[in-house]
Amino acid sequence: DLHSFPTRRSSDLEIKGIVILMAMASISAHAQKQWTLKDCIDYAMKNNITLKQAVLKKESATEDRKQSEAALLPSLTATTNQSLGYSPWMEGVNVKKGSYSGTYGINAQWTVWNGGQNRNTVKSNELAEQQAELSAQETANSIQERIAQLYVQILYMNEAIEVNRQSLEASKKNEERGKTMLEVGKMSKADLAQLT
Repeated sequence: DLHSFPTRRSSDLEIKGIVILMAMASISAHAQKQWTLKDCIDYAMKNNITLKQAVLKKESATEDRKQSEAALLPSLTATTNQSLGYSPWMEGVNVKKGSYSGTYGINAQWTVWNGGQNRNTVKSNELAEQQAELSAQETANSIQERIAQLYVQILYMNEAIEVNRQSLEASKKNEERGKTMLEVGKMSKADLAQLT
C-alpha cells in the first residue's frame, strides 16, 4: 500500500521521539517519575497521532456501514402547511372574518430491489469496517512492539552504563594500588602505565 509507508515512517519518528523523551527523563534527577513499560505504552496508546487517525478511520467506516444498512429500510416523510387569515373589513351577517387553511402530506418510499446494489454496498462497507478495525489493531500492536524494543534497549544501555561505572571504579582502585606498589618498588613504571 503506497499510503501506509509514510504513515509507518512518521509513527516510527513519533515513537523514537517519545522514547528519547523518556530516556532523558529517566537519566535526569531521581526525584522525577520513573517510567515503566506500561506507562510508556499507555502514553503512546493515548497520544499517538497515527493510532488516532486509524481509530477515526474505523469509526468513519462504521458510520458508512450503518448508513448503507439504513438505506435498505423504507423512508417516511410528512409535510404540513397551515395558514390563518383575518379580514376585518368584510361585512355581512354570515360573513366570517377569519379563515384557516391547511395542507398535509405523507410520503413513503422503499426500494424493493435495485439489482442487489444496496445489499452489495452493505457487504462492501462491512468489509471496509473490518479492514479499518484490523488496520487500527495492527497500528496499535506495531507501536507497542516498537516501544517494548526501545524500552528494553534503554534498560540494557542503563545497565551497561552502571557496569562501566563499576569497572571504572575498580580500575581507579587498581591504579591507586599500582602507584603504591611502584613507590615500594614492587611494580615498574611501564607496568603502571599499562595499568593506567
